[in-house]
Order: sequence, then structure tokens, then C-alpha cells
Amino acid sequence: MSKVFLIIIFSFVFLNANNIKVIPPKSEFDTIHDYYFKLLKKVLKLTESKYGKANILFSKKMEQGRALVYLKEGKFIDIHWAGTSKKREKELKAIKIPLFKGLLGFRKLIIHKDNIEKFNEVNTLEDLKKYKACQGTHWPDTKILENAKIKVVKNTNYEAMFYQIKSKRCDFFPRAIFEANPEVESRKDILPQLMVYKNLALVYEFPMYFFVSKKNINLYKRIKEGLTIMLETKELDKFMMNHEITRHIFPIEEKINVKSFKLDNPYINKNKITDDIFGLQNKKGYLNE
Repeated sequence: MSKVFLIIIFSFVFLNANNIKVIPPKSEFDTIHDYYFKLLKKVLKLTESKYGKANILFSKKMEQGRALVYLKEGKFIDIHWAGTSKKREKELKAIKIPLFKGLLGFRKLIIHKDNIEKFNEVNTLEDLKKYKACQGTHWPDTKILENAKIKVVKNTNYEAMFYQIKSKRCDFFPRAIFEANPEVESRKDILPQLMVYKNLALVYEFPMYFFVSKKNINLYKRIKEGLTIMLETKELDKFMMNHEITRHIFPIEEKINVKSFKLDNPYINKNKITDDIFGLQNKKGYLNE
């Protein structure tokens, strides 16, 4: 069989496959991207018999705010993952199954090692308000923190926020309980000044959803069906407990037994789905998405 013929066959299959475009990793240190990529891949595989085979393709790099604008316009990407807000759910179709079972809103603090003694003296939320948080300009977290009267240094560049901690332009970078350690560990050679402060957490309701364009109803149905299967069969539990980005937080109760400040999040629509698989709902009250 000639090479030309093989290329034609390959091109025909590729072009006729259901190609789904997503953003690539933000940087070589964007370890959490693999979680979404593999979760999406699993969802597509579970729904393959009904909807057909799908390929995941990388589009161009872009920050979250721009990605959601393009998603709404039907340009460059077909699906994106993001913390939800009323505005985002109004503009896009949210598949309302939390991708981290509610744990996105349990935030550990990345700080400069020089500041550990300062944070040891933080006993109340008022104490924490003396310090400035790093946060993404377009991230819903920014409004949540500002609503709590916490000072925020905003940046459109994800990687730059780690350097802002290094330069002490801001004092802490709140990251989800499963994000903080891998992010610091992956940068230890270039940013040895960073550490995860283990004795304090911020807690707020903040579901992470897959979003698609309102026009892409077929993809919405497919992703919803696949995630529902994973939810009902406990495959989502297993996925979290085995993926390298989240497995280190289990057993979970050992990781959340720290001083925590609960923040209100008035920017989300309450979701009646309560996925309390880790038995934390009544104990900490933040798995109430």
C-alpha cells in the first residue's frame, strides 16, 4: 500500500472524526491541565458508542478570560473548564457536575518562606486582611476575595503570580487544596522561595464545571451524559483518587483539619446536586454545590 494512499485514508478518518478543540497547557508547569484533559478523554470514551469517536485537539494558548469569550463566540475552542459564576452560566452552557466534587473551594495558601512567621500570627480573617492576595484578573475568585474585603493584586498571566510571591508584591496566592503542593513542587528549582502554608485555609463554595457554547447542544448532552455515568458508577471518585494531581489529598480528612476562614460567594447559582462522597458536608460545610 503506497504512502500516498495511507495519507489519504488517515486524512479522511481524521477530518471526519468528531474533533473537539481545547486550550493547551498554560506553561510547562501547568500540571493540572492533564486532569481536565484525561477526564474529558474518559467522558468521550464512555459516550463513544452513542456519539462516535472524538479526537481532542489543542488550539492556541490563551488565558481564561479570553478562552471563555472565544467559547461564547464559537471560535478556536469547543469546551473549557472554569470555576462557575452567575455571569458565566448566563453566557454559556455549564455541565453542572463539579469536576472536583466541591474541593476547588478549599484553598491553601502559597507564600514566601520569609513570611511564615507572619502567617503564624494570623488567627482571624481580620488578621489575614493585613496582607495582599495574588489572583487572576478574570478569575471569579477575585470577586470572592474582594467581597470579603481582602486586598487583591490582579494579573492576567498565571505564571506571573508565582513570581509576584517571590518578589513579595503580594503575600499569598490561594490555590485549591490539590493545586498548591504540585504547583510549588514543580517550580522548586526556579522558585525555591515558595512554600505551601499548611496551617490555614480559605473556604468558599466554588464549583468547577465544563462549559460549552449555548449553540453546541450535542456536545453539552454528550459531556453531561458521560459525567453522569462517572458520578453514578463512582468512577469520578476513583479518577480523583488515582490522578497524580489529586491523589495526594487522600485521605481527605487528614488534610482539612486546619484553621479555616469561610468566605461567602454571592456570585454563583446554587446547585441542588450535592456530591458528598467524602463525608465532609456536615463536618466542614463546603461540599454544598
